[in-house]
Amino acid sequence: ISKKRGNERFTYGYKRAEVVSALTNSVFMVIVSFFLLYEGVKRFFKPETIDLGIMLPVAIVGLLGNLFTIIFLHGERSLNVRAALVHITSDLLSSVLVITAGFIMKTTGVLWPDAVFTLGISLYLMSMGMKLFLESAAILMQAVPKGWSVSRISEALKKLDFVEDVHHVHLWTPDGEKVYAELHVVVKEEVDKLSAFRKIQRVLRDLGVNHATFQIEEKGYHEDLSEMEHEFEEEDLHGHDHE
Repeated sequence: ISKKRGNERFTYGYKRAEVVSALTNSVFMVIVSFFLLYEGVKRFFKPETIDLGIMLPVAIVGLLGNLFTIIFLHGERSLNVRAALVHITSDLLSSVLVITAGFIMKTTGVLWPDAVFTLGISLYLMSMGMKLFLESAAILMQAVPKGWSVSRISEALKKLDFVEDVHHVHLWTPDGEKVYAELHVVVKEEVDKLSAFRKIQRVLRDLGVNHATFQIEEKGYHEDLSEMEHEFEEEDLHGHDHE
């Protein structure tokens, strides 16, 4: 879905389908972690006999399958694949702990490793699930991406000798990888606008912005615009009063 091109309705494309999937995956992981936490605590007070003849072979098959999947997906950067990797890594960890617990229980006869390792898996799954949830939610809420700041963009542009002010700066990421920017740049009246446009674009590109939309303004533009908007509001108000 994420590879589908944009259209008249979804003009940005479908890239955020990955973020929605990652968010869903993270919620599922947190729910599972609570279930495991409950089961682990319950096993502390009421240990159950385990059929090691079934548990160990299944855990070994699971370990090999998860290991192959991790190798196959290694190197992918998308948030959705990273969410899947966390899920699979937790399964891999589970398989290792299940095998370890199985050998301990088989050789010693004690049952506590089952409960202890279950609690460990649940806490790992809960922490990673919450981390992914917050990361996915931040992207959907159009938060400034990690490692970026509005002041960093403003300060870099203000170093250009023709720039007087930078405001209305917005930074966001559609997918956790690419960075988009939107901003207004106030320039000196005598500067060549096309030359200013190219230099601003170059600075943003050098900073790592993948796509930028910016408005070049002259000093006093916003004051004039505010005055015009105020006049329109008064006209609308008088119009309603007249009606």
